[in-house]
Amino acid sequence: MAKTGERQMLGHNAYRSILEFIRDGVYPPGGRLREEEVAERLGISRTPVREALGRLQQKGLLQAAPGRGLAIATLDTEQVFELYAMRGELEALVAQFAAQHATNAEIANLQDLNAEFAAATSPR
Repeated sequence: MAKTGERQMLGHNAYRSILEFIRDGVYPPGGRLREEEVAERLGISRTPVREALGRLQQKGLLQAAPGRGLAIATLDTEQVFELYAMRGELEALVAQFAAQHATNAEIANLQDLNAEFAAATSPR
């Protein structure tokens, strides 16, 4: 039997791997997620996979699919709009932070890039 630390590490690695699979489209939205298949894919026992799936379900990335076990959560239109609105706000904050903390060299580099872009897009 694996030690507690090893088991936790396996669960953590399984969690990260499943997240990566979801992000990469290996497990598409609405797709069924089978514990046995994930364990086989990762080459580990079902226990750490079960723990990882539980964490993902708590975070809302997996949802119970009646008669099918677990499935990758899907977003409705309102949720997609909310995510894009949030992303826009975050990107604005990041741009503001970058502008406030830019070095002279970074500003000069951006000015050069802007000049190149303007030259490339101006009518000839």
